[in-house]
Amino acid sequence: MKYALTTRKDTTVGLLSWEISLLFFMIGCLGHEYPLPALTCLLILSSACMMMHDVQDTRRRLVFFCITGCLGFAYSALRMPPKLESFGITLPSANQQVSVSGCVAKYSWRFTNQLYVYAEDIRITSESQIVDLPGVLLISVKQAGHAPFIGQHFRGLMRIKPVHSLKNPGCWDGETYWRRKGVYWKAYVRDMDTSLKWEKLQPSVLEKLRLNLRHTLQTALSDGSGKALAMALLLGDKSHLDSGVY
Repeated sequence: MKYALTTRKDTTVGLLSWEISLLFFMIGCLGHEYPLPALTCLLILSSACMMMHDVQDTRRRLVFFCITGCLGFAYSALRMPPKLESFGITLPSANQQVSVSGCVAKYSWRFTNQLYVYAEDIRITSESQIVDLPGVLLISVKQAGHAPFIGQHFRGLMRIKPVHSLKNPGCWDGETYWRRKGVYWKAYVRDMDTSLKWEKLQPSVLEKLRLNLRHTLQTALSDGSGKALAMALLLGDKSHLDSGVY
């Protein structure tokens, strides 16, 4: 029994050193947004390390592990975009339509022909001010027959709101999720063509291939779950999916 315990202890030391370092690094990353749970995990993990190793060896290891956790915290702090409050921008009333101009950075199809348009270089013009907004504006189009081209500029009237999470405690933190993607603002339009004016832009070769493939799938396949799944798997196009198929 004594020999078995000694062998297990030596094996544990050799196998788990880098794994424990990785755990400390991951907990350090989480500490930027969740300091109290991260600190609790660090204390539990440190206690487990002291139980597995000798006391003298544990002190050196804990110093190294704590440095790894600090590196994870610093990495998360550097990668996390600043909060919206740090920009000090005041928007017009949320119920007031303002003139908005910007450029399409990317887009993604959602369920039932809903389209997400990610726009950059956003400038809003109202009666009292002209403001250049930092970050990305997420435009949710209710019924979209087609998608814009990457790099296409637009102008139109819409209501812009900052992205906020729900007030209920314990709910999903949508504000932090979108902030990691650089999205600080949101807007909703029903019809992209009537609400916005688009500049003329020739699509790239890849855009033409994608449009041709999408048109071929739409015309060649009959409506149903097969067509919805084919477009979702081949193009990442979820416009024909419903909640049941998904």
